[in-house]
Amino acid sequence: MGKLLKSILVSISILLAVIIVTAVLFISFIDPNDFKPEIEQIVFRHTGKKLIVEGNLDLSIFPWLGVSTGRLLLIDPENDNQQPLATIDEGNIKVKLLPLLRKKIEVSTVTLKNPVVFFHRDKQGMSNWKRQLKPKKPSVVTDNISPGLASPSIKSVDDGDKDNKQQFFVPKDLIISGVRIENGQIQWQDESKAKQFEINQLDFKIDTLAFEQQAPFGLSFKYQPQQKQPVQFSGKGRITVTKGFNQFKLEDLKIELLSQSSGKDPMNIVAESKLVAYDRTTQGLVIPEVTIDSKEIKLSAELTANQVKDNPVIQGKINITKFNPRQFLAYLGKTVSAPDDVLTQLLGSFRLVASKESAIINSIKLKIDESTIQGNLKIIDFKQPVYNFDIAVDDISLDQYAELKLSSVQVKKEKKPIVTTGEKVNDLPPIKTSVQKPEPEEKIEKKPEKLFLPVDLLRQINASGKLTINKAIFKGLKLNNLVIDLDAGNGVLKTQHSASPFYQGKYVGNLRLDVKSKQPTISMDEQLTNVRTGPLLKDYYGKTYVSGVLNGRLRFQGSGNTKKALKKHSTGNVKLVLKDGKIYGFNLQEIVKEGKAILKNKKITETKKYTEFAIIKATASIKNGLVKNNDLYAESKRLRVSGKGTFNLLNEKLDYHVLAKLMKRKKTPADTEQVKRTLGIQIAGPLKQLVYTLDLKSLITDKEKQKLINKAEKKLGKEVGNLLKQLLQ
Repeated sequence: MGKLLKSILVSISILLAVIIVTAVLFISFIDPNDFKPEIEQIVFRHTGKKLIVEGNLDLSIFPWLGVSTGRLLLIDPENDNQQPLATIDEGNIKVKLLPLLRKKIEVSTVTLKNPVVFFHRDKQGMSNWKRQLKPKKPSVVTDNISPGLASPSIKSVDDGDKDNKQQFFVPKDLIISGVRIENGQIQWQDESKAKQFEINQLDFKIDTLAFEQQAPFGLSFKYQPQQKQPVQFSGKGRITVTKGFNQFKLEDLKIELLSQSSGKDPMNIVAESKLVAYDRTTQGLVIPEVTIDSKEIKLSAELTANQVKDNPVIQGKINITKFNPRQFLAYLGKTVSAPDDVLTQLLGSFRLVASKESAIINSIKLKIDESTIQGNLKIIDFKQPVYNFDIAVDDISLDQYAELKLSSVQVKKEKKPIVTTGEKVNDLPPIKTSVQKPEPEEKIEKKPEKLFLPVDLLRQINASGKLTINKAIFKGLKLNNLVIDLDAGNGVLKTQHSASPFYQGKYVGNLRLDVKSKQPTISMDEQLTNVRTGPLLKDYYGKTYVSGVLNGRLRFQGSGNTKKALKKHSTGNVKLVLKDGKIYGFNLQEIVKEGKAILKNKKITETKKYTEFAIIKATASIKNGLVKNNDLYAESKRLRVSGKGTFNLLNEKLDYHVLAKLMKRKKTPADTEQVKRTLGIQIAGPLKQLVYTLDLKSLITDKEKQKLINKAEKKLGKEVGNLLKQLLQ
């Protein structure tokens, strides 16, 4: 047994000696730089890219099989004048030789110094890394082969790929002493979108990495977007890799982003997670909890993802901790113009399911100020989004948010101090100034009228859904159970909306916008049922002009994209019925009743400052911006009113005539109605400056007219009497 062991040890010693002697002879008599052409050919054959080895190759064999390189460049042969795809100033990697026989990899520290990677996309969208040449497939390479070496046989790219797939080397064990990337740089240019950015000062460090063992790592770089403030990135944590590279775990991960915002303080965002786990075989990613913390705002999430490599689907729950949006916007350098109680708090949560093409956001529960928002949102096809939603709001004042405006803080530039040479101001040479002649005043051209509809935006909207608001305030109006059903697509937007109760009645309507053609068209059908006009007008105008129970309907259609065009090209009709109504500001019954006092220029003492009506009804037609009414009728116990006229939507001028008749009291209900006195009123002018003109001759009854005529004939003659008769008719 001792002799056998001795023989084995001797054999091993001889074998090691032979290996060492062979390695020494190999290093002594063979220069690895002679293989540069073969290396370049292999890279070209597999990638279609040109590798240039500018520096020397240094080779080591035992106990470490390693190579050190000088400057390396990878170039696209189709664009030799373009920037290289990648460059490395210096690289080092060494692998222990003997452990390879046991499928065990032991690597010394891998170092890459000053690597630069360049990504470019041309105006046609072609990437410089995707573009490949189709090199010839020679069976044997004969050029640039060192003397005395056999010519290697070359397999095609496809054959090589097949062999690689069939003979994929999976080490049983792995030990890497460390990885260092020093001062790396990544450049990105996209001519198709006119965008570019750069990542520089990239440093990566990882300590000893081995299967099933935690390895601390650190990563930092500076991200420089186009014409924006740079962002400093730093991250650290511990990584664990299982045998076969099937599972990866990141623990105690911390990422920090630091950027100079437009506010006073720099923006600092910190993301932390105790665990991030990825399974390569199932392509599954699990993040049990991640927190994102910045000044004034904090988010937390539970996320999982499937098919991360092939077709990623991310799902999880996002929580927003209560914060003050107004203060956060100030931190970003934005000022908020709105009432003090707007955007003071935001908190809530929602669930997310997202893929490359779509996203579903459900179980939404957000609290903004005093309003709670709940519901679901679905986005299909991010390239051409289709939105579907079902949102409910409990209580909101839309008027407060209508006033919301954001603006950037103007940072005052500090004036640089004036540096002098110690001379007195009086001793300095005078500053020559030139006064420019004032340019001739240009004629002020009228600005084009503001567009009424954002046509380009409306053409892109493809959405359907339902919005429900329990209580809302809009332009002072109180809306209860407001429901809006939206259907928009292909340049047509349609809504059906209702509110009930609406001032003790009901409001329903529908709207249709067609923006497919150059001139958009608007059509609407709005209806009010048993609505109390008194409180409605009080909330909308701040004053009650008319009260009563209103039933009405408006049908309108117009074309154009300015208010003027819409009014000019408009058609429609209106129907109104007001019951148990009051018109405030005057008592028409008293005015008609005291007609004689008006004629004698005496002051009328009105007992009531309003006119009561049992019913007021009217219809009107709309055509080319002109509203025309011919059938106004109002009735009270002793008053009958009729009217007709027009209202011009373009200049907002009214031209209307009202005829009020005071009826005699009936002795019995069966008596026929008789007119006691009549008053004509002409109303004309713009709405803000209406002029009321009384037709005084209408106040005189037929008997009073005849008495005046008779008196004129007796005192002034028959000719004057006839003239007065013509004037009073």
